[in-house]
Amino acid sequence: MRKIKKNEGDMRKKIMSMIWKSDPWLIVSGVLRSLVQIILPYITIVFSAEVINALTGNYYKRALKIVGWMSASVLVVKCVEAFLESDENRRKISLDLYMKEKLNQICYGVKLEKLESHEFQQNYQQAMDGLEYSGGFYAFLVCCRDLAVNSLRATIAVGFFLELILRAESLSGRVFVVLLAIGIGLGACIRTVNNKQSFQAASQFYQKLVPYNNQLQYFFYQLCADKAIGKDVRTYQLERLICEHESSCHDEILKFLKKIEFTSRKYNVANAVVDGFLWGMTYLLVSLCCIVEKMAVGDLLKYIGIVNQISQALSLLLNSGADVRFKTGFLGNYVQFVETYSVEESNSQPGEATVEIRCENVSYQYENAEKPTLSEVTLCISSGTHVAIVGENGSGKSTLLKILLGLYAPLEGVVKVNEKPLETVSNEFAAVFQDFTIFPFTVLQNITVSAESSKEEENRAWEVLERLELRECIGGLPNGIHTALRWNGSSERAKLSGGEEQKLALARALFAQRGAYILDEPSAALDSKSEIALYDFFRKLTGQKTVIFVSHRLFSCLKCDKIFVMDHGKLVQEGTHEQLVEVEGKYREMWQSQIQDFVEEGG
Repeated sequence: MRKIKKNEGDMRKKIMSMIWKSDPWLIVSGVLRSLVQIILPYITIVFSAEVINALTGNYYKRALKIVGWMSASVLVVKCVEAFLESDENRRKISLDLYMKEKLNQICYGVKLEKLESHEFQQNYQQAMDGLEYSGGFYAFLVCCRDLAVNSLRATIAVGFFLELILRAESLSGRVFVVLLAIGIGLGACIRTVNNKQSFQAASQFYQKLVPYNNQLQYFFYQLCADKAIGKDVRTYQLERLICEHESSCHDEILKFLKKIEFTSRKYNVANAVVDGFLWGMTYLLVSLCCIVEKMAVGDLLKYIGIVNQISQALSLLLNSGADVRFKTGFLGNYVQFVETYSVEESNSQPGEATVEIRCENVSYQYENAEKPTLSEVTLCISSGTHVAIVGENGSGKSTLLKILLGLYAPLEGVVKVNEKPLETVSNEFAAVFQDFTIFPFTVLQNITVSAESSKEEENRAWEVLERLELRECIGGLPNGIHTALRWNGSSERAKLSGGEEQKLALARALFAQRGAYILDEPSAALDSKSEIALYDFFRKLTGQKTVIFVSHRLFSCLKCDKIFVMDHGKLVQEGTHEQLVEVEGKYREMWQSQIQDFVEEGG
C-alpha cells in the first residue's frame, strides 16, 4: 500500500512538472485563485456576524462602516478572481494543445519500425485515452487546486471551531461542542469510505469501457468517412454490418455507463443523507450552545456558518482527493508514454553529390514474425549507377528499401554510404513511394517541405515543375504555386489528378537534390508501356545521380546498369538484364511470365 501511494505521489509530481514546463503561470495563477476562494467565504461570514451584532446593539454607524469594508473587500477579491479566471481560459487551451503537440513530436521523431510496432501503437492509444478520460492536464490542475483550497478551508474553519470550544464555559455547552465534533468526524469517515468505494468501482468500469469506446470512435470518426473503403462499402452493402457493430459497441458502452450511474447514485444518496443529518445537527447543537453560553445572534450565525464550512470543505476535500487519484491514473499513461519514447535526434552529416551504397550481411525480422524477412543480404550499388531491386510480392525488397532509407535498423549486418555507416550520414536519399502522400499545404510547401521559402527556392521549384512538364498545370491554379491543395473534401482548395499528384511527388524528390533517388513501385497502377515511359522520363531527370528502382515488374529494368533479384528474403541473382535472361534462375522465370502479358497488351 505504501508503495502504491508513493508511486501515485511520484506520478503527481511528474504531471505537475510537465504543467510547469509548459506554462509556469498556470500554477502560480492556480495558487492565487486558491487564496481567493479560501478568503471569500470567511469575509462574508465574519463581517455578516459583526454587522448583525452591531445592529442588535443599536450601533448603526458601526454597522454601516462594517458593511462598507465588507463590500470593498468582496469587490477586490471578486475582481482579482475574474481577472485570473479570464487569463486561465486562454492558457488552458494552450496547455492542452501543448500536450497533444508533444505526442505528435514523439510520433514524428521515432524510427518508423518503432512507430509501426504493436507496443508503440498500444501505448500511444493509452496515452490519448489518458488525455480524454482524465479531462486533460488542466482538469488535473483544477482538481489539485480544489484539494488545496478545501484543505485550507477546513483548517481555517477548525481554527474558528476551536474558538467556539474556548468560549464554551459551561458543562452543557462543552457537551454540545463535543457532540458536534463527533458528528462531523463520523460524517467525514462515512464519506471517506463511500468515496473510496465509488472511486474504485468507477475506475474498474472505465478501464473496461476503453476498448469499446475506441471501437466506437473508429466507426464514428474514421470508418464512415474513409474514402479508401467507400467503394467496398457501397459495392457489397457493408453499411448494415458496420452499423450492427456500431450498435453492439454502443449497447456495451450504455451497459457500463448504467453501472457507473447506479454505483455513483448509491454512494451520492448515502452522502446526501449524511450531509442532511449533519446540517440539522449543526443548527441544533450550535443553537443550544449559543443559548446556554448566552452568545449574540451574530455569533450564532457565524458559528453555524463555520461548522457548515467544515462539513462542506471535508466533503469537497474527499471528492477532490478521489478526482485527483482518478485523473492521476489516466494521465499516468501519458507520462509513461512520454518518458518511454523520446524524439530520436540525428547526429548525421550533410549529404554528398552522389553516393555508393553497400549492404554487408544485412538481416531483418519483423516483430512476432516466425522467420527473417531479409537474410544475409550483401550488395554494392556503385556511385552514379541506375540499378533495380526486383522480386515478387513478399520477396523482401520493400523491407530492404526501408533499411536503405534508414527507416528500419538491420537486425544484423551493416549498411554503408560512401564507406560511412548509414546512421552517421543523412540527406543522401530522396524517395517516391507507391503510396506517396500529397499534403494539404500549398503546392510550393509540398515541393520545398518548408513553411516559408525564399524567392530563389520558389524559382527553383518552378524549374523542377518545368522539367516535369507541370508548369502550365500549376500556373493555371487560382494562386499558382501558392494554391492550397484539397484536404478531406474541402471545396475551397484545389484538387489535382492522380497523374499530376504523382509528378508533384517526383518534384519534391528532385527539389531535395539528394545523392541518390529511390522509386518504390510508383508505376504499380500503370500499364507496361506507361511504366517504361515513366522510368525513362525519370532517368533523364536524374542524370548522373545514383538511382534505385524497386519493382516486381521487369520492363522498367531493361536499361538499368545492374539488377538485384530478391526471393524469400535473399539476394539470389545480380547482373544486367541481358546477363540474367541468359541463365536459369528467378529473373528468367519472372521475365518469361511477364513478357506474355506485355505482348497481350500490345507491346
